[in-house]
Amino acid sequence: MKKKKKYGKYLLRVLAIVYCLIYFLFVGMVFYFNVVPDKYLWPVLLVVTLFSIIVECFIWHPKIKKIWKRIAIVIAFLLMIIYVVGIYYMVVTIRFMQKLDDVKTQETEYYVIVHKDSEIQKKSQLSKQSMKMLESKSELDQKAVKELKNKYQPKMDIVDNINELEQSIKEQELVFMSRTLYTMMSEKPYQIDDDTKIIDKIKVYKKIDEIKKKTNSLDEPFHIYISGTDSAGTISDMARSDVNMIVTVNPKTNQILLTSIPRDYYVTLHTSGVKDKLTHAGVYGLSESIMTIQDLLEIEIPYYVHVNFTTLIQLVDAIGGIDVVSDTTFQTHGMGVKYTFYAGVNHLDGKRALAFSRERKSFADGDKKRVQNQQKVLEAILNKAMSSTSILTNYTQILNTLQSSFQTNFTQQDMTYFIKKQLNDMKPWTITMIHLDGTSSYQNTYTYGSQKLYVMLPDMNSILQAKENIKQVTKE
Repeated sequence: MKKKKKYGKYLLRVLAIVYCLIYFLFVGMVFYFNVVPDKYLWPVLLVVTLFSIIVECFIWHPKIKKIWKRIAIVIAFLLMIIYVVGIYYMVVTIRFMQKLDDVKTQETEYYVIVHKDSEIQKKSQLSKQSMKMLESKSELDQKAVKELKNKYQPKMDIVDNINELEQSIKEQELVFMSRTLYTMMSEKPYQIDDDTKIIDKIKVYKKIDEIKKKTNSLDEPFHIYISGTDSAGTISDMARSDVNMIVTVNPKTNQILLTSIPRDYYVTLHTSGVKDKLTHAGVYGLSESIMTIQDLLEIEIPYYVHVNFTTLIQLVDAIGGIDVVSDTTFQTHGMGVKYTFYAGVNHLDGKRALAFSRERKSFADGDKKRVQNQQKVLEAILNKAMSSTSILTNYTQILNTLQSSFQTNFTQQDMTYFIKKQLNDMKPWTITMIHLDGTSSYQNTYTYGSQKLYVMLPDMNSILQAKENIKQVTKE
């Protein structure tokens, strides 16, 4: 009996020590994470600490009755479970934020392609061959050409437009182009992927330029650029920016303004100073899109969030789907699967949300309607995120989803500060939406050379109105 009593005392002491260690680790993580406002932190911490001291006393004190000791042990186990779960969620969140800080590069592949009937079919046949490529001043194109020359010492012939490039492929000449250009030429009217073979691939990288900020304070109004690229690969892939949205946030008035810009908006690219579709700016890197939109709206955009098709699908699925109101009944086109959306409320999973936000051919006003639907999808995600318990129940799944398909220059300190401020204020946000307008046209573009493409010529009144709306939201 004495051995059993000693053994029991030993276990109680071990339990008490383990409880203390987990408690102090939990408290340390809470202070490190730094998202709980002081008005909640100190009262809760005081109560939990006093409660923990009482539990410890009940476990350690030899004269406490067995029934009270047993109750204290049960409470200790329950608290330890709560502490461990809390520590787990904080560690997962901190790792997520830290990894976001590491993702600051973009990449793209370049292809050496040839007609499928060409005599050249192997890498070993590429040495010192002549290759055609589209004229470009892109930094990445130059890097890729340098890599290509180091590998095969080819003779590079420059062509002025995509039509010449297509003709070179038909004549069974070697062609060198980016994956993005290859993807674009795989669509109508060219559809070159049916007749070509990729012989080799070269991958090049570009660092996302650091955005200069006048102020790092999240207490002042600020803008976020949301870029949604038309790719389903890794988030670091450079591709056309199909979604271009400015989120204007005023933390003082709790207002959010979503300003959408059509993908085919005919704008002046910041770096080269030439006309092109806004979507093509993404081909030259995230920084090019940001600077081009800054020029267009005459604002400073200090933050960005970059997502792709994969992000949207996985995120919507992770939060249990979203409810979106459609103005009309319509079907999607050219996405492999035909989806039907009905006038009224539609519950969308990830793939249906993507289809809803991409469709334009079903509408008379095409791209204008598409940007409105993109705003509806984003608003539905924000509403679900701010009001649903699915965020808590699927928390780790959501973070895992975003970690692999999400880029941002928000730092860990930025995110924790904003979360802490929101928890402290607990004020609802007002979300309003606008979009830039324009007229249809066919114009030459920098990316496609002399080949005329569909573009949307900007409506200056629409731009002026957007500037005024942004100004009103950012007013203190």
